[in-house]
Amino acid sequence: FRLCHLKDMDRRGRIADVGRGTVDFRGILAQRQKAGLQHFFVDHDHPRDPIASVQASYNYLDTLRW
Repeated sequence: FRLCHLKDMDRRGRIADVGRGTVDFRGILAQRQKAGLQHFFVDHDHPRDPIASVQASYNYLDTLRW
């Protein structure tokens, strides 16, 4: 699959910024070439500050050093 939707969740089951929850994105995205992943987008249903939320998610994903 070429496109993937990323969403994170905290231990209480609430939506969190990508990288601030419990989902192992490092492990999942390590398999991106095998899966054919080329693009992904992040999602947070009701962030307090949408711009800060997407920036936090981007900053985390950038640490994975593709």
